[in-house]
Amino acid sequence: MHITNIENNLAKFKSQIPISKFQTNPKSQFPISKNRRGSGHWLFGHLCLFVIWCLVIGVLIGCAQKNELKEAQDYFQQSQTYYQRAVNLYKGLIAKGKDLDRLRFELGQLYYHQGRWIQAIEEFKKTKYLKAQKFLAISYYRLGNFTDALEVFSKQEIPDDEYLYYYGLTCEKLNLFDQALGIYEKIKSQEFVSLVLERINIIEKQA
Repeated sequence: MHITNIENNLAKFKSQIPISKFQTNPKSQFPISKNRRGSGHWLFGHLCLFVIWCLVIGVLIGCAQKNELKEAQDYFQQSQTYYQRAVNLYKGLIAKGKDLDRLRFELGQLYYHQGRWIQAIEEFKKTKYLKAQKFLAISYYRLGNFTDALEVFSKQEIPDDEYLYYYGLTCEKLNLFDQALGIYEKIKSQEFVSLVLERINIIEKQA
């Protein structure tokens, strides 16, 4: 009887003892609070958004570059098409036999600005335009034909600083340094002054 009463009292005592929070999860003695758990979710979410944003920006930049490249290629193709059309039109007008000096000069300039020096020379040689002599001489220089370039330059000195600059360069290529210095001294425009001073310094150091 006494033993039964003791067991009943012991069971009643145990039921009154509060269960510790640390005992609710036997796998962990350091439970994460709700605030810390929520903060972790917030950081992870923002990190994901940042990564997605970077990927989107990268894709957009890549697309923009591809679009710009395609646009540049289209313009290049169009320029080649327009160039060839212009050449064909000039040739057609020349075939009619009217205003040949002007037409050949302009066709020569078209070749010249495309870097087609041989074709440009052929057209410049066929025109009596004084301005054609400048482009003819420079075209010879561009081809590396300095002897023919000097011959054209020497025929008539044109008051044009670009003309004089290439005239001086041609003289240098043929080791006519004193003549080159004399030509360089005639150049006054700001566009060529720094280039001329550089050439003069080089010549003087070689002397």
